[in-house]
Amino acid sequence: MASLQPFRASAECFKLVAVLGLLLAGFLFVGYRLVPVPDVQIMTIEFNGHALQLEVARSHQEQVKGLMGRAELPDNQGMVFPVVPPRVVEIWMKDVAFPLDIIYLREGMVLGLESDATPCSSSSVCPIYSSSQVVDTVIELPGGTASKLGIKIDSQMLEP
Repeated sequence: MASLQPFRASAECFKLVAVLGLLLAGFLFVGYRLVPVPDVQIMTIEFNGHALQLEVARSHQEQVKGLMGRAELPDNQGMVFPVVPPRVVEIWMKDVAFPLDIIYLREGMVLGLESDATPCSSSSVCPIYSSSQVVDTVIELPGGTASKLGIKIDSQMLEP
């Protein structure tokens, strides 16, 4: 019967473990870098001298998702939806966690404004908010922001 010998780590065994550890770390780093990072475009606009940072919803998928699932939105931030081609737009607030101000614009001028639009869950009947006019841009801001900044019909949006 063979006798059991205590395991003794040799220098070669230690080197092998170190090399394997470095290789694993390298693969994890490369794999992490291959995961696509969302390409978020931010634009700055002004209303009445107040700067706002807006996330641009460029693709159809980004526009459909909008602010769904977001827990909150800082006062000076929002989302902008380019409307191409310009048309009458209908918006709902499904799975949005907080009230929004919805601002409808054409060539930078406010044509319509929905203040504190009410969110709804997927199980409730969601109201539809319509621009009622042809617009080329929709902006969503945290509820009450438009009033605080004095944004109203005929206000002009500036892009500095």
